[in-house]
Parts: sequence; C-alpha cells; structure tokens
Amino acid sequence: KQVRPLLAPGAMVVLMASVSGKWGSFDPIYAASKAAIIGLVKSLALWHGKEQRFVGLAPALVEGSTMFEAMVPERRDHHRKTSPTGALLQQSDLARMLVDLTQPHWGHLNGTVVSLDGGLWP
Repeated sequence: KQVRPLLAPGAMVVLMASVSGKWGSFDPIYAASKAAIIGLVKSLALWHGKEQRFVGLAPALVEGSTMFEAMVPERRDHHRKTSPTGALLQQSDLARMLVDLTQPHWGHLNGTVVSLDGGLWP
C-alpha cells in the first residue's frame, strides 16, 4: 500500500515466483511462499490494472543462481535431464527477458505469471 502511490502511471512491477509455486517442491515452505507471489500478482492486477501492470515470472532452476550453486551436482543434472530442452535457463537470458518485458509490445501483459521452465509443466 505504501509503495503503490510512488509508482508512475503505467509502471510495470515484476515479481519473481517459481514453478514451485504452481507445482510444489521438496521444500513446502518455499513452494508456499512462491504460490503467495502468484496470488499477489493476480490480485494486484485485478485491483490496480488500470494504473500499473503486475507480472510474475516463474522460472525453473536457473543455472548459476544461488539455489543452483547450493545443489549437489546430481540434483542439478536431474533438473537438466527433466527439462524438455535438456538445458537450464541462463541468468543472462532471464535478464534479457526482464528487459524485454518493459517494451511496448508487452503492454497488454498484466496479471499473468509466465512459466520459464523449458516446457516441463503444462
């Protein structure tokens, strides 16, 4: 409530969720916190979508991330092997996606959570 009035008209707010918020995780608290972000994105868009846009990104494991670095190599390999692309999202690609979302051609994107999981989840 305190931040929203500081946003410029038409501003876009991107919140980071995770595929775990949609599909669960080995860590239920982590999954629950990410599911809460998904609900927040959708609710903010319903309440304030005429003034600002609210978008969520829900990546699967991101190569080079803190979570990636904390995993044992076998778990990293499991994530790679279960991705239909056979690869993990790169940090640099995630950054480029964030920048691209600010472009006018994404102006109608609001209240959506975009899964960045290589096609793993429907």
